[in-house]
Amino acid sequence: MVSKEEAPAEEQREHLTPMQERLLGYIAFRTIGRDGTSESKRQLAEHLRSSTKTVDRAITRLSNEGYIEVEENLLPDGRQGPNTYRLSR
Repeated sequence: MVSKEEAPAEEQREHLTPMQERLLGYIAFRTIGRDGTSESKRQLAEHLRSSTKTVDRAITRLSNEGYIEVEENLLPDGRQGPNTYRLSR
């Protein structure tokens, strides 16, 4: 039996939902040649034609499973700004 670490990338991603796959692809596309992409969950939801709640769940799962890194950004006045997302694999 092949362990999760040894399985090809396609097999490891089989368990992701179509939305999670789309979000992962979008982040990969937006980070080509960059260190990450900073977008609000609302902006991501608009680009992916989904709800912010669905995007939030997808981000949480992709982050928990180590597909993406999420860096929180604070605005100069201390409020939460758009997070920065980058691939971690």
